[in-house]
Amino acid sequence: LGGPRAAMLALCLLAAEPSFMGHRFINPKDIPLAAGYVWSIYYLLRCIGRFPSLPNGLIVKTGIAFGLTLSFRVGGALVVGYLLLAALFYIARSQGFSAHPAGRPNRRWVPLAKSLFWIGALTYALMLAFWPWALVHPLRGPLEALREISRFGGWSGPILLAGKEYYATDLPVFYLPLYFLVKLPELELVGLAVGTALAVRQLRTRADPVLIRSWVFLVLAMVFPVVYAVLTRAVMYDTHRHFLFVIPLICVVAGAAFDRLWAGLYSMRPALAVGTAAVGVLVAAESATTQVRLHPYEYVYYNHLVGGVAGAADRYELDYWGMSYREAVGILVKY
Repeated sequence: LGGPRAAMLALCLLAAEPSFMGHRFINPKDIPLAAGYVWSIYYLLRCIGRFPSLPNGLIVKTGIAFGLTLSFRVGGALVVGYLLLAALFYIARSQGFSAHPAGRPNRRWVPLAKSLFWIGALTYALMLAFWPWALVHPLRGPLEALREISRFGGWSGPILLAGKEYYATDLPVFYLPLYFLVKLPELELVGLAVGTALAVRQLRTRADPVLIRSWVFLVLAMVFPVVYAVLTRAVMYDTHRHFLFVIPLICVVAGAAFDRLWAGLYSMRPALAVGTAAVGVLVAAESATTQVRLHPYEYVYYNHLVGGVAGAADRYELDYWGMSYREAVGILVKY
């Protein structure tokens, strides 16, 4: 979507993301889900550009990515919903939606239906292979899991947010947005702001319609899970842990935004572009240094909007997994 420089910037932003990097050491569910989710969105965008008749290789790769994502958490079914939504849009209006538009309506939905069938079959088979409970209950199991996912077993423990305690079943609507605001590094927040401004400007100009639709579905995959959880008042806890899978997409948007910003500034004033890049490198270096200082507890990171980890103490959730208990006990034993 943005070229090799944008890809490298996105990768660097993800590597400098303390919460995501910290969970890599301890989290056996959310990080694999994030990996499956970003691969699934990648192949989803590849499929959108090749509608209606998808190559066999793309069908297999998409089915593998979808199947593995669903095997980590049933919430991975979101990627299937995005693909079906894209297919409906294409059937309704293929012109300008794909690089390979079909003419008559039946030439749009027949080959597309065949491709979607094989993706669905491979997805379901792979999901069952790695999900024992669904293998025992192939139809009922996934449906029950989908019903349960928004309730988290009815857990209603206390949650700390901005110095106040709330019950997990009665959280304010700003719980998840606020935790994203204070947990994401400043560079990613700036990248999202720049990306939003550039997107508004881009929509006013004539651009490649396939590329625009790809960006629309990328942003949908990034925003929809968060908005849905907020609107449905889903039970949440452990800050934004259950939504780590959107962070790689945030880095993609921010990386592409910084790439476009660099290109624009360099074409006008090279010195300004170099200076801006230097500031960005310094900010990223500070975030990386913070990771080193926090290791192995990187996931407790907070940005400077709340004064860092020290400023978040007694106001926000910190070591909610009790990772530091072992070290604390060791210190106590030595004492």
